[in-house]
Amino acid sequence: MTPTEIESLRTRAREEFEKGLWKESETTYAQLVGDQQSGETADMETIRTMIDFSRLLYLKERKQECKELCIRIVDLLENCFPDEIELQIEAMLNLLDALSFYEGRDYSDRIIREATDLARSRPHSEDKLLASVLCSSAAVALSHDDRERFSDAESLIDEAAEILTREAVSEGEEYANMLSARAICEQLKGNVEFAERCYQEALAALDNHPLSPVFSEACFGYATLRATDSKFAESIVFLEQAIKSKEMKIGYDHPILKRAVSALALTYSACGELDEAEIQAQRYNKMVEMMGNPGPELRIDCLRILVDILQQQSRFSEAQALLTRAYDIADTIKDEGVNVRLLMDLARLKLDLGLFPEAVSMYERALSITRRLKGPDHFETAMCLGLLGNAYFAVRDYDRAESTIAESIELCGKQEEFFGSLLSADNYRYLGLVRLQQKKFDDAEEALLKALSVLSSTGMESTLHAAETQKNLGELYDARGDSATAKFHFERALDLARDILGPNNFEIADYLLYLADIFRREDDYTEAEKLYNQALSILEKTLGPGHPRTCTLLQRFGEIAIERSNFKDAEGYFEQALMRLEQTLGTTHPDVGYTCYCLGATYHWLKEFTRAERYYRRALEIKEQQLGQEHKDLATIIEPLIEILFHLHREAEANSFQRRLNQLTSYDSQKADN
Repeated sequence: MTPTEIESLRTRAREEFEKGLWKESETTYAQLVGDQQSGETADMETIRTMIDFSRLLYLKERKQECKELCIRIVDLLENCFPDEIELQIEAMLNLLDALSFYEGRDYSDRIIREATDLARSRPHSEDKLLASVLCSSAAVALSHDDRERFSDAESLIDEAAEILTREAVSEGEEYANMLSARAICEQLKGNVEFAERCYQEALAALDNHPLSPVFSEACFGYATLRATDSKFAESIVFLEQAIKSKEMKIGYDHPILKRAVSALALTYSACGELDEAEIQAQRYNKMVEMMGNPGPELRIDCLRILVDILQQQSRFSEAQALLTRAYDIADTIKDEGVNVRLLMDLARLKLDLGLFPEAVSMYERALSITRRLKGPDHFETAMCLGLLGNAYFAVRDYDRAESTIAESIELCGKQEEFFGSLLSADNYRYLGLVRLQQKKFDDAEEALLKALSVLSSTGMESTLHAAETQKNLGELYDARGDSATAKFHFERALDLARDILGPNNFEIADYLLYLADIFRREDDYTEAEKLYNQALSILEKTLGPGHPRTCTLLQRFGEIAIERSNFKDAEGYFEQALMRLEQTLGTTHPDVGYTCYCLGATYHWLKEFTRAERYYRRALEIKEQQLGQEHKDLATIIEPLIEILFHLHREAEANSFQRRLNQLTSYDSQKADN
């Protein structure tokens, strides 16, 4: 190509990038760079083009290709243009961006040290470039999850801020990058308001820099920050305004917006606005696909966000299909870090589907991999332990649930104080639930009150975490028979949740149900039914009539009918719930098993013993799949089944079940004695 043709192609590649035509831009850059990616020499203009190309690959999250190209650029500069220090530093910073966390911190540390030494070695080195290097160095330090390195990161950011102040820099990418790094540090310390201001100022600093990737990074950081204190409404308003402002400058579908849009999708999902969450998630996916050949991790991220939304909507078959696609993509890159995240996604799906033993096995594998990749004391190891503890809880393995959650709590004390405290509060709440299920009321109360205390100490006493803990305290006092105190906590939980989510969010229905249950136990059926109907209206409008939560509520009406001896009405409610649950969850889900048990009890009361037996046996079969053949909780189904068999004059079968029941209760007594 002639020099004129080369310059024309360079101009075209940049224009395509600016317009968001990244597929076309990549083709043009590839045509320009050609064989130079592997040659021993290259001219300076080609190297500059390669640097631009590496940024495009980074934004497409093709990290391996970006990494290889950046290493090639650094080698070319060191060998052919050793005096071009600023370009070397730029290439090194691009290389740092492309490195996977799991490739080893030593390599990242070496690259950032070399970049810092080069930046400081220049005449008049106290400039914007050094500030950028210092912020990148701070990011590397923060990735270590080490308290000493955290202090190093703060010092580096302070130095970067001083340089920018001396240079009178108060806008642009370097300034925004420093503010975003500062926001992360303040967020980790729990200084939420200060961190919020930093993110806001970072975005304001980019008003005249519409194509900076720092925009989406700051949007994502802001959304994460507001999720910690449950300020979802504020986050949505802020993100929508920021995205709208950027759209006016670069267009609706520009891929530079992709991470900001994903943050908006996640925020809508977190606060239960699932229809809007799905719209934004689909928009995110469309942006990614329009880029042309996006990186595998980016495609997986799109799928994971959609999977989370679909699971909340109980669209489990669609979620399973998307997870399968994500696994197929992951197989092409063999990245254990990606695979462990997908493994936990799949484990959560298995829990939702009632396949508890499979979920336990997957969480155990995820924990093993995370320990090996991140270390035994890492924050993500603590998270995995908490999730595994909950999976043990689902299979009623209370001993392992308690010990695993307790181990997670111990690890939380080794983390940066704010996020370690938040995770600790969640774990204390889970521990309280495990103890509550075993009727260890005093121990459960201690754990739940500790959870509230930790939340209060971090300024998180008005969050959804606190609302859930108040609700769990209500469950505890209800189980103790203290309905007045239970009602107090349920009402506090409901008020908190309404303040955060609004009155018509589907999560509000859950709080209404617990409060209604109290009135029901007090024989105040008028107030109970009023609250149940409020909850039913919310669920049918938000999640639809076939959602498991809606079906669970129908069962409440059936239970009231039984308590009033209106057994035919109860039959109608339970049959309707069973039909809907089977359509959504299949025929072997634990929720289906509970509804079968309720139908068995209804026919038992109606003295329709043959039908009662059928539903009791089906409930027992599902429970056995969930818990195994020897779990004490099977007794609640076996006892009425024995009575039914005697009514049907099938004494031999009844006696066989009686022997099994005796073994279960004897085994449980021996376990308690030991």
